Amino acid sequence: MGVSRPRRASIPTDRGRALIGLLLVSVAARASAQAPGIPVQGGGTPKGVTIGASIGFPNDDALGGSAYQAEVSYGGRRAGIAGFVSRRDYSGNAGDTSWGGLALTYKAIGGPLVPFAVNLQAGAAFHPSTSSGNAAWHVPVGVGISWTFARPLVAVKPWVAPRLDVSRVSGAISRTTSDFGMSAGIDFGLLNGIGVQVAFDRVWADQITPGSFGVGLSYTFK
Repeated sequence: MGVSRPRRASIPTDRGRALIGLLLVSVAARASAQAPGIPVQGGGTPKGVTIGASIGFPNDDALGGSAYQAEVSYGGRRAGIAGFVSRRDYSGNAGDTSWGGLALTYKAIGGPLVPFAVNLQAGAAFHPSTSSGNAAWHVPVGVGISWTFARPLVAVKPWVAPRLDVSRVSGAISRTTSDFGMSAGIDFGLLNGIGVQVAFDRVWADQITPGSFGVGLSYTFK
């Protein structure tokens, strides 16, 4: 987000590559979760190494409560990868910890000097539930469409991300569902690497429309 130095950010040293790989593997190995209760992001490919945290507020169809996520990501000029861990607390019920996850992003349209971008993105997610005894996979696959408005001190990037939202629940109850989902938001990127993300997410399932509102804070190492 914001004004970056593409060549320096996208070509880390060998030690930097090893550190990035270690961070991503350590998060992903603890499981793989597209965080429940956190909006699916669609702002585009990360630039360099970014760390961040988010909080989400699911609606009543998503069982309310709140969700928390910590994330580390790495991206080059066209592709990016992210891993995360999260915590989901339900209204009136015990919470669950979601073990990490992976999200892949590829910029299909757009470049360093082009404000418009279309990104292909997919996430693979697994989160066990200690409260229900079930385990769930979440696989969102879709596109992210964004436009960046560059300002002297901040870059403003509104985006929208329609997707196919696939969920698989196993355990005492087993089922697989495929629904249409969409998230939208605005990313704000400062020149010093600090970013703020605001997003809303909705899934149109049978007779219910689970959704969430989320706010994130990130820092990109330049």
